[in-house]
Amino acid sequence: MNYFDDAAKKGIENGGIVLPKESTKERNVTLNVEKKTYSILLSLHGDYENHYANYKKSYKGEFTEVEDEIFYNNFRLLEPHDRGYLSPFVSTYISKLLNLPSVEQDMVFVTINGDSHGIYYMEEQYNEDFLEKNGYPNMVIIKYDNLAIKNSGKISNNDFTGLDPYFYDVKSLDKINHPKSAEITERMQQFFSALQSKNEDQIFKYLDIDNLAKFEAWRSFLGKTHDINGINRRYIYNLSNGKIFILPRLESEIRLLVDKDGNWDINKQDPLFDALYKNKTFLKKRDNELRKILKNKENILEYYDKIEKLYAPTIIADQTIVRPYRERKFDMTRHKTVLQNNLNFIEKIVYNDNYNINDNKVQNKFPETLQINSLIFRQTFENNYVLINKNLYIYEDIVIPSGYIINIPKGSVIRLSSQSSLVSYSPINFNGTQDDKIVITSRQNNAPFGVIAINGFDQSGCSISVENLNIYNGSEDFVDGVYYSGALNSYYCSVDMSETDVHNNHADDGLNVKFASVDIKNSSFRGNYADQIDLDFVTGTVHDNTFYGGDDANGDGLDLSGSNIYAFENSFISFNDKAISVGEKSKINIQKNTFTSNEKAIEIKDSSQAVVHENIYKENKLDINLYKKKIIFEGGHLFLMDDSLDVLNISLDKFSSYKYLEKKKFLDLIKNNFLLTH
Repeated sequence: MNYFDDAAKKGIENGGIVLPKESTKERNVTLNVEKKTYSILLSLHGDYENHYANYKKSYKGEFTEVEDEIFYNNFRLLEPHDRGYLSPFVSTYISKLLNLPSVEQDMVFVTINGDSHGIYYMEEQYNEDFLEKNGYPNMVIIKYDNLAIKNSGKISNNDFTGLDPYFYDVKSLDKINHPKSAEITERMQQFFSALQSKNEDQIFKYLDIDNLAKFEAWRSFLGKTHDINGINRRYIYNLSNGKIFILPRLESEIRLLVDKDGNWDINKQDPLFDALYKNKTFLKKRDNELRKILKNKENILEYYDKIEKLYAPTIIADQTIVRPYRERKFDMTRHKTVLQNNLNFIEKIVYNDNYNINDNKVQNKFPETLQINSLIFRQTFENNYVLINKNLYIYEDIVIPSGYIINIPKGSVIRLSSQSSLVSYSPINFNGTQDDKIVITSRQNNAPFGVIAINGFDQSGCSISVENLNIYNGSEDFVDGVYYSGALNSYYCSVDMSETDVHNNHADDGLNVKFASVDIKNSSFRGNYADQIDLDFVTGTVHDNTFYGGDDANGDGLDLSGSNIYAFENSFISFNDKAISVGEKSKINIQKNTFTSNEKAIEIKDSSQAVVHENIYKENKLDINLYKKKIIFEGGHLFLMDDSLDVLNISLDKFSSYKYLEKKKFLDLIKNNFLLTH
């Protein structure tokens, strides 16, 4: 504690705004919770002196080992008043209601070196693990570097809450810990430039409107402006679509939604919110989210009564909290009144607003010939186009906008220069035949092209057909704000693939599909550098395919994250790591596959579940491995049929399990919980 006391003094000497980095050095500490002991790294938390000037300080901790009951790496211990006592619990309740990321939280008693420090609000820290656990994968949190801003001299009077133009300069951002940090930083600078110029068309190019509408409903109900101003704002950047929204993150108490004059409390001087509040489509989406809150009005108020009964007596009695106990009691009562007032105001606004949005889409007149860079397409019907130049060379990145349906005819040969990519926001159908396949490759054997990618985020109901395609010598690329990890990619666009050969590519994945459905059949995936197929948050079937191992010792045949897949009658041969890898809360039905000469035939981890039956195993070092890899998840769980003739070599850790079920129970489990068909 002497170390933390000295660090706090340095912070106060520094002006009480932002602890010097040398004062936030982590200390090795033993944490005891209900007779269990954990090793953690502990340091002071907070920028303002209210976090560290008193006996009751704020801390942040990091678990150094994977533990049974812990499902997050980092946590914060905060003085309850700093977060408005019960306000964080209401915030999380609303986040869950709107399907926004929400933290694990609790009130806990803290004793340090035998001395009581009273009750603390504890929450997991907002980081990329937190996003992934909440179903927001492949995203990064972008925040401001508080110390750099303070030292810049551009913020007057230590005022971190304003909207100085400096907040729209990437030099004010904290370090982005991601392999594509340079590309993300460039994208953020483009976004900030659009904000500075107040170019609304450009601003909306970067925005995830649906998630921003949810965020603004959350913010409006809680009356929060402090948490979106200045350094308090946290952006979430989605590498799967290049879009940005704001992290719902409560930093202070619940407040009135309206200002002293009865107006909606939002800072219109902020060019981001000024643009949003001028956009009727956004306002309509926000109001739809606010209606979800209104429908749960009674439940919300009952929930507040419940947590008040649970925690208020302890908060009022805690002598380590600086604020007088009468004031604590008054604040908690006042917060419920604020909630009621905000609900009443929202109800009045939402049901009186009429944005006069015309949902009838204007019928576009599509040209007979469509040219995009060197690509020339002929119109076949309305927005349907077919590629004319079947023998094609591409020397630069080409981006096809949304609104079309593109067809690549049989016999087409597309050669791309080194690191050149073709990315389409419209669906592309690859219409090869067995006798006249489509070929996509690089212009030079020793210079792989970038990627072929379809991104349907902005096109509702996007789906593609891939038939008789031969694609090889591709890699990966970052195009238009999106990182594509496969030579062939389909994001937010469903895939029907057959008779296709994806081979000898140099990316993390041969084929990468995200947020879509798939039916992948009668195809070959071989010799791709790492994973042959990577399916992230995908539902569907993978069957009658052949998988051969790649060069990477960590490469997998079929790699699943957050997916629900039926894999049957495939062959997996010679993988140096896993033939099938099942992770991040995936479900899979693995039936009638053949596994030959693999390091591991099947691996199940991180809260994933698998039913495995009627497969053939030949000369694998390990048939099935179950374990917990990431602290935010449980182990892996396997179900087998007890009359199976398979003699399996199974390995598992203490977090994982496997069960043999009687045949009827096994089949009922599949019927009720796993995919049988697409």
